[in-house]
Amino acid sequence: MEDTQDTKYYCDFTAITTEERKRYQEFEQVLFHKIKSIDEVPNGYALSFPMTPENFTLMAEFVTYEGRCCPFLSFALKSNSGEDLAVLDITGPEDAQDFIRAELGLV
Repeated sequence: MEDTQDTKYYCDFTAITTEERKRYQEFEQVLFHKIKSIDEVPNGYALSFPMTPENFTLMAEFVTYEGRCCPFLSFALKSNSGEDLAVLDITGPEDAQDFIRAELGLV
């Protein structure tokens, strides 16, 4: 997303390298197609994924890149023993929910 006068939040595309950007773009094709549910939480969203080592690793990698691009966002990876879902909370300032939804292509 580009910085404009009407946009309060924007991604800093210089925060990750070209190679990292290619890997980051794979998340749209791999990780985000695995979302089982999307729930609104205060100032953001909770995305639930099947709890697998691969998915948890992908979520951690996504957080690494997204956190550098969008430093105003906060992330929390959660799983409970015995549950089959892992949850990625993505939150931001009070009015960042629209930005998060647009940035991640959430319905």
